[in-house]
Amino acid sequence: MLAIAILGSNIHWLIIISGTLFVLLILLIGLIFTLQAFLLLWNAWIMWRHESHTLANMLTLYLGLAILILPFLGNLLSSHVPQP
Repeated sequence: MLAIAILGSNIHWLIIISGTLFVLLILLIGLIFTLQAFLLLWNAWIMWRHESHTLANMLTLYLGLAILILPFLGNLLSSHVPQP
């Protein structure tokens, strides 16, 4: 509702400021999502060196790899799956 009110007000400087803040927020969320994957991989590397190689100790490795690989795999598979 706030975005609709800002766009409906036709105050250009307010639209530019709120649009810029929105884009920065989206970029920050993307950066945090990407850093999360790399921090999980870093944790998996530390666990690999100091702990045993069990499934429970490797969950951060699998999760970090999944966060990095699944978006690309989803885009690749979406071109081969029929659309509803």
